[in-house]
Amino acid sequence: MVKKEISVASTKAYFGEVVILYLLNAKINNLPLDDILELPNNLNSVLNQSNKIKDIANKVSKYPSLYFLGKGIDYDACKECSLKLKEITYIHSEAIPLGELKHGPLALINENFPVIIIHSNPELNKVIDLAKNEIKSRKGNIFQFELFKDNQLDFLLQVLFGDLLSLYVGRILKVNIDKPKNLAKSVTVE
Repeated sequence: MVKKEISVASTKAYFGEVVILYLLNAKINNLPLDDILELPNNLNSVLNQSNKIKDIANKVSKYPSLYFLGKGIDYDACKECSLKLKEITYIHSEAIPLGELKHGPLALINENFPVIIIHSNPELNKVIDLAKNEIKSRKGNIFQFELFKDNQLDFLLQVLFGDLLSLYVGRILKVNIDKPKNLAKSVTVE
């Protein structure tokens, strides 16, 4: 008889892995550690926006599915945010690279299928605005969390946003955020 394994969503491990890789890269390439030294203050800037994140959570909790949309490193943050939202709240979500929005995902967008845009690079403002227009033309709801810190670790701030969003949505939906269902510590399927 197979016994059900109970686990928790891992948020700290992702942060730890990224920080270790950043430090390893800095050591190998003899780079300054300015970005890592700014990380605690930058993370606090996200925590200080908890009311804004709670407002987004209240709205997102009403939908059964959504997209996270980003480009480049923001797309990487989208993948982690989507994973946490699924694991903790059981809301279906997908991370979509900005350049692939028109290749199928756009077909699902309407007033009942929102998009969360993860955006940390001001150079992409024009492209992001074009995507917003596409979404709005289909009556899609857009939620956005922007942080421009000009820091290599900006995407971790977006990941923290996703972790907090998942926490707040989970609380709204009254799910057990400390013991999400169907998470396992190891892969048992061959």
